[in-house]
Amino acid sequence: MRVVESETTHSVHAYVITGNGSRDLRVLKVSAEKYNHSKTLKVPQTPIKRETGLTALIRTIATLADKPIQVSKYLAIIDKEHVNSLQDVIDELNRFGFKVTSVEELVTWLWLLSVRRGPKNLNIYFAVLGTRKRIEENLAKLIKLTYGEKVPESKEAVNKWLKEHGLEDIDLVRKASKNQLEKAFPTVIQALKKLASDN
Repeated sequence: MRVVESETTHSVHAYVITGNGSRDLRVLKVSAEKYNHSKTLKVPQTPIKRETGLTALIRTIATLADKPIQVSKYLAIIDKEHVNSLQDVIDELNRFGFKVTSVEELVTWLWLLSVRRGPKNLNIYFAVLGTRKRIEENLAKLIKLTYGEKVPESKEAVNKWLKEHGLEDIDLVRKASKNQLEKAFPTVIQALKKLASDN
């Protein structure tokens, strides 16, 4: 599966929206390469920039849903510090004019929300990263799984460990097996597996 940011992509299986920074996207891109290669996930260009968090993420989906293009699947990724519960997500969708028609919990902190906005029906895979706050907690787990080293789950500690080992976050993800990634990033990997197998 490819995750692309270019404007020239023809066949797009789903849009990818992140509520945080570039690390989420880098990790997703490398992880996605290990799954169904015939499908393309696109990070769409939107006028909404420099905003993070749940409100910005839902606003972006609303903006894209109102365009005439026909993409009905979304993968939304956000750090746990921005979301306390499923109800937070539903409330924010309602605030932006979405009607939630069904919710399925695929794994803990990963939901498949079927929503309607005007005449359009969308499926949003909503994946939350972090055990308490953010993606670095997942990366610390991946370091333990791949290198057997226990690293504090803070951004500073993970970045320090990567620097000391001459690695980037993507190197760590690339080295990991599918099984290790599924344990370290259960929400994102399960979402990718679902997107790889759906029509």
